[in-house]
Amino acid sequence: MADAILSVPESSPPKPVQEDNEIPSHILASIPKVTHGNENQENLAKDFSRISVLSNSREELLNTVQKLKKDLQDWRGQLDSQVKTYRQELGELRNTLNTGVEHLKNEFQDLRNALKKNIDAPSDVACKGREGVRTTTAETETSRETEI
Repeated sequence: MADAILSVPESSPPKPVQEDNEIPSHILASIPKVTHGNENQENLAKDFSRISVLSNSREELLNTVQKLKKDLQDWRGQLDSQVKTYRQELGELRNTLNTGVEHLKNEFQDLRNALKKNIDAPSDVACKGREGVRTTTAETETSRETEI
């Protein structure tokens, strides 16, 4: 009785392969035709099943790789556009900074010139003042001499 449960009737064909899991024809051609023995047919059915599973796994992996490639390309595109935007902003900031620095240089030059004028002006007044004192002193001496 135990033998009856474990044995498979000879008339039962191997499990049919689903169309979406179809074994490629070059693999089927390489497998020798077995006409005798249920054991060989069972092994062949198991092999077909394993090949089918591997084929499905391969397709899933290929789909995953394609999706990852697409995601990477999209990511690169987004990254490139962000880099372009940041470079433009950096260029604008650099131009603004250069304009500000030039403005400050001009202001400092104007202040420097104004300081030089202010420093030179009192010395000019002092020189004129000294000349005025000399003139006054000389006039005083001349007037003293005339009085004598």
